[in-house]
Amino acid sequence: MICPYCRREQEDSFICKDCGIDINGYLKTHPEREADFYQSLGAKTRVPAFPLKSIVNIILLAGVVFFILGFFLKDRLPEVSQILPATLQDPVQIETDSPPFEKQVDGITYTITPLYRYELNGMVVSYNHSAAFYDFYHKWWNDFINIKDICVLWGENLKSDVYQHLEFSSGSFTCYYRWPNREIGKRFNCDCLSNNHLLSDTPAVNQAIMGAGIGDQIHLKGYLVRYSHANGTFKRSSSTTRTDKGNGACETIYVEAFKNLKPANPFWKKAYHFSGYAILICLALLAAFFVREILPPRHGA
Repeated sequence: MICPYCRREQEDSFICKDCGIDINGYLKTHPEREADFYQSLGAKTRVPAFPLKSIVNIILLAGVVFFILGFFLKDRLPEVSQILPATLQDPVQIETDSPPFEKQVDGITYTITPLYRYELNGMVVSYNHSAAFYDFYHKWWNDFINIKDICVLWGENLKSDVYQHLEFSSGSFTCYYRWPNREIGKRFNCDCLSNNHLLSDTPAVNQAIMGAGIGDQIHLKGYLVRYSHANGTFKRSSSTTRTDKGNGACETIYVEAFKNLKPANPFWKKAYHFSGYAILICLALLAAFFVREILPPRHGA
């Protein structure tokens, strides 16, 4: 193959290794060179190459489609028929005489006092990552052992489709829920919902907790606790009943074991995640192509 611009012979490639031009693009603006170029290929008719830029554009379009679909479908709550029997049970709370213990996370030493043994099965309906950029409270308090809050339903709220009609969201330390009308509100049992501050310093447990998403049916086991640290006056306790409301009603749990019993919408969660990366990579490649097109080609010697 001979480059139509610098006339250098090279391997079969539509990007010249000597002057760097895109040969297809060059021939579009210099059609008078096409005959000579394709004759140099030993071909009487043009056999166009499929440009890399077109492939990137196709991947970008597919990425945008899957990203949008994933955004709307990844957080769908499962149907009643998909609810596991284990999540219909009430949490288990047992008195304990376990002594206080210390844990160190990010250079902060926390004193943790167990109040009760605690075990919970349920469905995650919203969550808050404590390390999120908008959650400045945990940074102010040097509270790095509370890695995530999850709002969980169980029992009566999962026996019917009532949960499908509510809206759930999480703040830095609060779970919010709203029903559309009084009839739905009467069917919803507020005592079968809890906002859970999850404490952990074990990598495997951390990974399982952070991987839990909306609609996932989970099991966790550990202690209801109160905890504090020496770097300030910070301290937090836990609710020890499921019937309280308002400030102080959240469960604070030191988690020893966490399992995702049944992930919800795993395909769409992965599609949303990977399509986001694909979009960023494609945009970077298209930016590189644009820069290359506006720069003048290098001349051969």
